[in-house]
Amino acid sequence: MSFPEMIKVGPVGNDRSGGEWDEKGNDRIIEIYISYCSYYIASLQFKYVNPQGMQVLSRLHGISNGSHFNVVKLNSSEYLTGVKGKCCFHIESLTFITNAREFGPFGAVNTRSREFNFQFGLNRRFGGFFGHTKNGCLTSIGAYLKTRDE
Repeated sequence: MSFPEMIKVGPVGNDRSGGEWDEKGNDRIIEIYISYCSYYIASLQFKYVNPQGMQVLSRLHGISNGSHFNVVKLNSSEYLTGVKGKCCFHIESLTFITNAREFGPFGAVNTRSREFNFQFGLNRRFGGFFGHTKNGCLTSIGAYLKTRDE
């Protein structure tokens, strides 16, 4: 599959020795499934619309063993404009930002860990996520950014 020119932003987090995952080009996310507990993000999974207009469910990234689970559902006019959170040895919290609202934070909120904030802009430049998982949690996350507006 051919993708527009993209750059990688991140990843943030610590351990990159675990299972690598990559959702490059899966930019039209319509739902995000997130499993988490009070200390970390356990897993992410995405539903997106592919170039043929079909809804596709991604692989599960991590293990859905968190004590909390949420579904982030974007309206038809919404698209991702950013993601922010906190990280140390793993991804501790995530907040997803769209052109209309914010979802989260999910995971640890009262922590002094390093904060990250990836802003993609309002011109549909988000190009997909990538990261690593290990021992049942998300250990790193990054994003693809299109170099041209859509």
